[in-house]
Amino acid sequence: MKHPLFNLVFCALVFTACQGDKNNTTNSAETSVVKTKNEGAIQQINTAANLIEKGVKINRAFLDSSTKDSVANAVTLQLNFDKDFHDVVYIKVMDKTDGKEKRAKLEIKGEQGHIDDFSFTFNKNVDIDTTQPIIVE
Repeated sequence: MKHPLFNLVFCALVFTACQGDKNNTTNSAETSVVKTKNEGAIQQINTAANLIEKGVKINRAFLDSSTKDSVANAVTLQLNFDKDFHDVVYIKVMDKTDGKEKRAKLEIKGEQGHIDDFSFTFNKNVDIDTTQPIIVE
């Protein structure tokens, strides 16, 4: 009799703990929403907290095509630097064709007070799903 009661109490505690974590998941990153009326435009970008602390802010984001087929396989970010910055930045997107997460990285160097554009290009077979958030780390 002790085992079923223990299992029930344990499951209730785990469920309660998991419900509490759902409310605190946004503390690790700041979310900026890009609103446009164009179909296929980027709808949401999540910027990692460590980039914000290092003085990097995203002003705008664009979808680009580096192929003749007009497949959206590149993201261009316009970055504003509040501090001098030199680091590798990663970007994660979802692929429409296979539903998997794809990554790209770029070494970025920016001077305090400057605004520059940086393009993250994915494999030519990647078609970026703009309905899913894009994560910049």
